This record gives sequence, C-alpha cells and structure tokens, in this order.
Amino acid sequence: MKLLRCGQCNVRTYCSKECQTADWQDTHSEWCNEWYAPLRDHAHALSGDQSAWRNLVSWIEFHDTALLNAAIAQYVRMKAALPQLDVTKECVLEVVVEYRTDPGLPAEKRFKVVNLGMSRPVPGVICSAQPDLDIHAAMSVYRDDIESIAEDREQALAGERTYWGTGAYLILARFAPNIEVNQLIPFWSHFNIDIVLGTATPACRNALDQLKEVLDEGKKVHQCCGDLMRGRGGCSLTVGASDLAVAGRG
Repeated sequence: MKLLRCGQCNVRTYCSKECQTADWQDTHSEWCNEWYAPLRDHAHALSGDQSAWRNLVSWIEFHDTALLNAAIAQYVRMKAALPQLDVTKECVLEVVVEYRTDPGLPAEKRFKVVNLGMSRPVPGVICSAQPDLDIHAAMSVYRDDIESIAEDREQALAGERTYWGTGAYLILARFAPNIEVNQLIPFWSHFNIDIVLGTATPACRNALDQLKEVLDEGKKVHQCCGDLMRGRGGCSLTVGASDLAVAGRG
C-alpha cells in the first residue's frame, strides 16, 4: 500500500487522508510549522534548490536501517568496553553529510559523508534556523520521553524484561560549502533496543567503517522482523540483517 505523505515536511506518512487530517489537528501542525518548516526553508535558501529538504528526508529514509544497525553495533561494543557507562543516554551516532547538487543522482547518493562517529552530546549546539533550540538538549528530552514510554509499557506487560535502552542517530546536513557549524541542518531519530540486541556479541568489523562504505556507495540494507520499534514504524531486530548487524548471544 502506498502511504500518503505530509506535503509540507515530507516526513510524516499516513495510511489514509482521515488519519492525516486527525494528526494535523492533533499535534503535527505545530511540529510541521514550528520545527520542520524553518529547517526546510533554510535548506532551500542555502542550496538554492527547492528539493533540498525533500532529498534529505529521502536519503535518510533510504539509509535508516544502515544507520540504525551501525548505531546499535557501536552501542554494544561501547557497553562491553565501558560497562559503567549508560551508552544510549550518553552517546549518539553523529553523521555530517554534504549535499550533492547534481539532480541526476539517485536519492541514496544525494549526500556525501564528511565524517561520522559516536559522540557525546554537548550543550549549546544550535542551528541558525532554530536559534532558540539547543539540539542536544532537545534530543535528550525526546529520548527521555521515549524511554519512559518503553519502561511503562514493560511494567504494564508485567513480563520478562525486554528493554535495553533508547539509542539515537543525528544527521547534520551541509547544504552549502564553507558554512559555519550553526548553518548545518539537524535531523535526528530515536529507536528502542531490546535486551537480545543489547546483550549480543558483535559479529562484524568496525561498524562505522562499514556504514561509511554503505552510505558512500548508496547501498540498501534490507531487513524486516515485523516488530514496531518506534512511532513511525521500523524493525527492532537487526540480527542477521547484514554484516553491520550484531549476532545473538552465544
């Protein structure tokens, strides 16, 4: 089934016009107008391309599984090396990319990786399109909300613990050369990690090196376990999906 998509932000998808209307009246109009619209307009102004924001959303959607797999693999490795560190709370996968203006490129190759790595959020990082918003502070609040929902759900089920943590990746997109850091356009995504993955044994070489190769080459990482990991959908199991994944407990 082909989903409907918000024509303003291009991020939110819907199964029907009725659902889209209800969501717009509920909360999405505020998110769309106050958060996504300024970022979209800033991307368009910097690049001179009215498709720039849509191309960013398409690129992230295409590579979402690869980003998610790499982040989980790194969280697992970091936790094994630093068991005292709350890795999902303290660290995010951060990827800085640069827009390629060639309209002939497919969606998956419209951005070039400048650098990537696991980073510890620091206060005071802003985007000039949203000068009143501290990016990492906002991410932290959003993460805490998702974690609270996950923990409440687990308590309600009153079963064996399945929740390990809430991870995140942050994309910082450069839409013009030689611009300041506060001109980068942020886009983040959070995801829950179940305990099977959180206690897994890494079964791949450096996940970040592999991620860069996948992003540079525009490869698609396929997987689907049927579980919902977050509000907009997605798999919660990465075992065996690709060589970016982690293996089950041995």
